[in-house]
Amino acid sequence: MLEPVTVALHTLDRVAPLLPEPVPCAVIGGGPLGILMGVVLRHYGYIPHVFEPQESRRERGASLGLDMHPPAVLDIGGGPRLVVETSAAAAGVELADELATAGSVVAVVGRAPASIAPPSLLLKELSLLGIKGGPGQYPKAVELVAGGIVDPEAVITHKFAWSDVDEAFRLNAERPDLVGRAVLHGDW
Repeated sequence: MLEPVTVALHTLDRVAPLLPEPVPCAVIGGGPLGILMGVVLRHYGYIPHVFEPQESRRERGASLGLDMHPPAVLDIGGGPRLVVETSAAAAGVELADELATAGSVVAVVGRAPASIAPPSLLLKELSLLGIKGGPGQYPKAVELVAGGIVDPEAVITHKFAWSDVDEAFRLNAERPDLVGRAVLHGDW
């Protein structure tokens, strides 16, 4: 459950040289990663706007105090922005491109089957960052969780005994609208 927190911290480390101060921020995708990304960004001074098509996920994020929106272009403030794409969906990449203003940094965390077109990169002078995991970030992630700043359990929607692992994977695959993060528990 710490992995999404480490990804958020790694994202901030990669973004810092390009945007040394918090700027308007959009997170595309309100799954567990997007929600915890929003919580971490908020802790570091950003005002994240999270864009998610599923109402249940928007409600989960809103319960944590995040500004949640259906996926649509929205004015979240002027100037360069930080846009973090976590949805791993072509529509999410398209929205990230539409929300990116001139000079914005777009951090791609999800593995979407699409990319931001070179003309957009050129004409808006975007900086595009690929974010893979959260190397070296676990100690800081543990501090954020231990200090009560981030509660990764907030995105857990289902708990299964190890003996029910098949059901856990089935539900996760068949009903992503219901499952935020499923965890297995019990005796090893």
